[in-house]
Amino acid sequence: MVQAEQTGSFLVLSGPGTVDRAREFRDALAVALATSPRLRLDFAGLSEAHVSLLQLVCATHRAALAAGKTVAWADPGPAVEILADEAGFSRGQGCGAGCLWSREPLPGSGC
Repeated sequence: MVQAEQTGSFLVLSGPGTVDRAREFRDALAVALATSPRLRLDFAGLSEAHVSLLQLVCATHRAALAAGKTVAWADPGPAVEILADEAGFSRGQGCGAGCLWSREPLPGSGC
């Protein structure tokens, strides 16, 4: 579900974040990014998460950077945080500008 926000879009995902829903999540992320220069992700309502969702988040962030847009967490939620740690996504320093998996966001990244 995508909810409009005054300064951009809020993408709220809930329920199981399984591989069976990867296409649904991909489509929701693509629509949200296409319709807003600033996207905030709220996955607190996910009961579980699959690594495919983490990959989609990374791809969305990279596409946003290439298009001059921003993506940031409103709330990754516990399912995503636990999986990110277990899968090795969380790290002390991110992969680039405003990496969503960095424990310490880069200054000025908007995260």
